[in-house]
Amino acid sequence: MQLSADNIPVLWHDDDLGKLGLTGRRIDEFSFTELCAMEGGSWFAPEWTGEPLISLADFMREFAPHTRLLIEIKQRDDESPARRQLKARLSLALIQAYRGGSLGIEILSFDLPTLIYLHSLDPYQAYILNSEDIATAAAVRDVFTQQPFLAGLCVAIEHLHREVAAAVRAAGKRLAVYT
Repeated sequence: MQLSADNIPVLWHDDDLGKLGLTGRRIDEFSFTELCAMEGGSWFAPEWTGEPLISLADFMREFAPHTRLLIEIKQRDDESPARRQLKARLSLALIQAYRGGSLGIEILSFDLPTLIYLHSLDPYQAYILNSEDIATAAAVRDVFTQQPFLAGLCVAIEHLHREVAAAVRAAGKRLAVYT
């Protein structure tokens, strides 16, 4: 999840819009109206040609009542702290609006300060830390000792092994993996 230039939360994974032929350009350089005019699906598969980018609000309205969701908040190093917090607050507000009617919504981010900030706003929301660095059982224990509010951990697949999984289970937390 990222913010458009006019502060609309938009689903987009990558740092730039290279998949749309706009290498080096970012979501936050365009208004939501401009983003909606972009064709967002053909990079994925020909049958998705013509699909526009989607707002987090539209996504939540369509899918939150029907399935569990894991919403990742993307933060860039070059964003101001104020912009990072705005993105987090706007995302949380939309998630809160659908949380009661959902089968479950979890928020994840590689940016631990974002998760700590969100937890200060809503301690009842489930937060998952994405990590490229946690690769040992000791590191798992350390992160949950230091940040007990975390509901789980999402690790790189190359760091997934029995000891890491056992440490997450022993902490009573959830484990996810990314590739």
